[in-house]
Amino acid sequence: FYNYFTDKEAIFRALVAETGAEARRRVRSARRAAPTPEAFVEDAYRAYFEFIAEDPERAAFLGRNAGAIRTMFDESQRPAGAGELAEDLRDAMARWDMPDVDVDFCAPAMVAVGLELGERLLEREPPDVDGATRFATELFLGGIFEYGRASPV
Repeated sequence: FYNYFTDKEAIFRALVAETGAEARRRVRSARRAAPTPEAFVEDAYRAYFEFIAEDPERAAFLGRNAGAIRTMFDESQRPAGAGELAEDLRDAMARWDMPDVDVDFCAPAMVAVGLELGERLLEREPPDVDGATRFATELFLGGIFEYGRASPV
């Protein structure tokens, strides 16, 4: 076992990286398959929330280690997936009639909300995937489309 990992922290980091990679793969697939701007947001959040809640062992691992996972990333590092989301947001704005939002602000905000709500939904029994999805979707769709109607300052 220790031929592959130097210590318990290396094992932990590998588990977190593997879990994050699969979550990002599922979320990005949902965004890219979305037929509308609404589905772009809703389907991606649902994919993430379902992924973290679908396996009780994974959910327990994430819930138990949320603080440690958070401290793995120093403040200068962008949240995992924010770069991919920024790229996908640019594509979505070009594909649909969506306001031209500042993706450098919007993408990390959307990721942060997903991570926070993911922690909260795992605290509920049973996890409230629908409630978290609805909340995040309405928050960002309302914000993105209202942003497009706002007058310049």
